[in-house]
Amino acid sequence: DGSLTFSVPFGTPVALVGSRDAANTRVVASGAFPAVTVTDTRRDGLLTGWEVNAQASDFTGTAGTVGAKYLGWTPATSATPDAGSPLVVQNGAAVASFIDAPASAGLSVSSVLGRSATPGRGVSTLNAQLNLAIPAATSEGTYTSTVTVTLVSN
Repeated sequence: DGSLTFSVPFGTPVALVGSRDAANTRVVASGAFPAVTVTDTRRDGLLTGWEVNAQASDFTGTAGTVGAKYLGWTPATSATPDAGSPLVVQNGAAVASFIDAPASAGLSVSSVLGRSATPGRGVSTLNAQLNLAIPAATSEGTYTSTVTVTLVSN
């Protein structure tokens, strides 16, 4: 009957690299989210849509806590459909840091990384550019966060 699987490169830490802005109002950093691969080999009668979501925990460190609302991203996707398969994937929406869009909850809430717009067999690769923007008054230090990634079949 086939299967719907995904792989996430666990154990691959993401280092966000950045600097203070010239006006000293914020610290910005960015980095690449590790590629998530979705493989769908289900037979025709079982093919349904799917989506991959992610949510970050607050950053914690010796200097305190930084809310995950300050972490945003810009997703990007690509797909390699099997021959004759109608598989089409689409990006999730860009998510802004709370500091750039005060109505944004950032990645503190579950956000779509990518989804199948048209179900089909094949391999999809989901990426994102992570963007962190935090207040300049944030204490210097090393902070860590955990991102939980979930695959949901419709």
